[in-house]
Amino acid sequence: MFEFMSGSSIVTTFLLLIIIPYFISGTEIKRKALALGVIIPLILIMPFITAHSSKSDAQDNLQHFKAGNSFTCRAKDNNSYRVSLSDGWNSDGFYFVKDSLLIRADNCKRRKDG
Repeated sequence: MFEFMSGSSIVTTFLLLIIIPYFISGTEIKRKALALGVIIPLILIMPFITAHSSKSDAQDNLQHFKAGNSFTCRAKDNNSYRVSLSDGWNSDGFYFVKDSLLIRADNCKRRKDG
């Protein structure tokens, strides 16, 4: 699941953990307890929730791919590709593979025509 964690969500988590104490420093004890007991654990859990969501999307896309559906996928270079079994694509782990091109399966949308 760690491969689905984005660097920006981890950076945002650490920034929020650094900033929150400044906002609650002058508040009453009940608000501090709320921040420490609820808000901080939520902030720590969020990257895992988003990673789980991305992993679930990838698994669903791979199932539909194996069933013969086609996808429009965006690679890291921001180019879009049509991905389907009939176009010569395969799957490997959580990736679609064709020649030397790897596209993570959660970066794809199912096409209406396929």
